[in-house]
Amino acid sequence: MDTVVAMPQAGPLTEDEAATIAYVRDLQRDGRLLLRHVARRADRSLAMSPGIAAVPQITVLTEDPAAIARDRGKFQALTGCVDALSRQAAPANASTIRLTRAYLRSATEGGEPSVEVKARVRWLRAVIFSLIVLVVLAVIVSIGLLAHVDNGRRAVQQLQASVAEIETLQGELAKLPPNAWVPPRVPALELTYRPMCPGSSAYALLPADTPDGARADALCSLLGQAALRNRLVMMRLARWNSLSCGVPLLDPCTPPDAGETMYDQSMQHHWDRTELRTASVISTLTGFVLPLLMGFIGGAAYVLRRLDHKLSENTLEVRDGWHAVLRVLLATMLGGLLGVVWSGDEPVQLGGFALTLAAAAFFVGFALEAVFTVIEAMVEGVAGRLQTPPPPQVITAPPMIVPQMPMGVPGQS
Repeated sequence: MDTVVAMPQAGPLTEDEAATIAYVRDLQRDGRLLLRHVARRADRSLAMSPGIAAVPQITVLTEDPAAIARDRGKFQALTGCVDALSRQAAPANASTIRLTRAYLRSATEGGEPSVEVKARVRWLRAVIFSLIVLVVLAVIVSIGLLAHVDNGRRAVQQLQASVAEIETLQGELAKLPPNAWVPPRVPALELTYRPMCPGSSAYALLPADTPDGARADALCSLLGQAALRNRLVMMRLARWNSLSCGVPLLDPCTPPDAGETMYDQSMQHHWDRTELRTASVISTLTGFVLPLLMGFIGGAAYVLRRLDHKLSENTLEVRDGWHAVLRVLLATMLGGLLGVVWSGDEPVQLGGFALTLAAAAFFVGFALEAVFTVIEAMVEGVAGRLQTPPPPQVITAPPMIVPQMPMGVPGQS
């Protein structure tokens, strides 16, 4: 550093001299911070750097800044010491170490952190705290929606199973001979002890006291239990649909014809008890809402993992706050658009693994760089095919020069 200004022994300091002393003071502060950082790391050794092995060079970190600014040799020793400490502390530097320690509220020497560093730390804490709160809420909502979707799917499967069982029992009842049924002689007494078979073709008949009647009685009992289970499942579907009303973005809470009635019941009653509405809500949740949330959670998981790595390495920077915001926004956008690319309930095939749409959205949000690499390769491939190939160049051969043979020998007649 040959540009150091030589300062007089006494008298007021000029503006350049004051700036030089302030610069030396900052170098000393950075050097002490780096020395403390390197000394506390188990994977760093001060003896590895020959530039800071000698005691006189380390003492320049605590000498008078004005004296160092006047002495060119001491100034060069200070810069060499700070440079050697910076190489030892890599990938961290004085700025990232100071910001990380302020973020973690670790002990620092007097005068640190500065007002500027405190303002940056407040900004980072606000961003990270907001992100953590949103992630916790997104995880809770996602788990609730996943459990809600699983409950709806199980209810639909149970409804389909009960309907199939009822159809099977009704088919078995239809195969029985006519002598398996008898008309009730005393309806009041007979219905008290042996109720009529529900839902069968012999609706007003009772099982007879014959072997076929015994089988009819058993089938009627099974049919009654199946009808009861079907009714309970319909009640479960109605409960599920009432809970999901208004939660998805595309789920109507009322049917198109709200004033129409059927079988002395409003269409709202039938709409709430049908599996059609349940399937519609499940399709909306698994196709758009859950991928959006899982993409956000995947991006936030990457950001928090990167933040943990930077805190452990003391490499936290101010731009990490904006990087976290943009990363989460991009992950949320791609996760929400994943439902448009892969529609339906079929699992997504990625790398030989079958994943649900929500799981694929989480991986897309976490591995954003890999996704953008694939998208850029696809776009470049399509753009290369759409470009018009250049016309072939026609290479014309130069004209051939045929030498002319002399007609005669000169000097001869």
